[in-house]
Amino acid sequence: MLTADEFAEYDAANPQVWRAFDRIAHEMCASGQRRIGAKAIAERLRWDSGVAGSGEFKINDHWTAFYVRRFQHVYPRWADRFAVRSSAADVPVAVGGQGRLW
Repeated sequence: MLTADEFAEYDAANPQVWRAFDRIAHEMCASGQRRIGAKAIAERLRWDSGVAGSGEFKINDHWTAFYVRRFQHVYPRWADRFAVRSSAADVPVAVGGQGRLW
């Protein structure tokens, strides 16, 4: 099981993953989708980087729980688009120099 501290460390070292997750989640919300799967966003990140040939995104499936909670915290108006279950991501995490989040 991955911890919040491990996520914070990964996030700090890989800010491009959050930017891409945020961009794709916004696209999906703006398209009118009522239910969005965080794992689908992670798979799209992998697909997009694979198609581009960069292989830029090495994202552990366990990080998606943290990214979706971060998205819900930053954009509460779209929080209900994602169904979440209890996980290690249910604890406050300090990311991006923004102090404690969710």
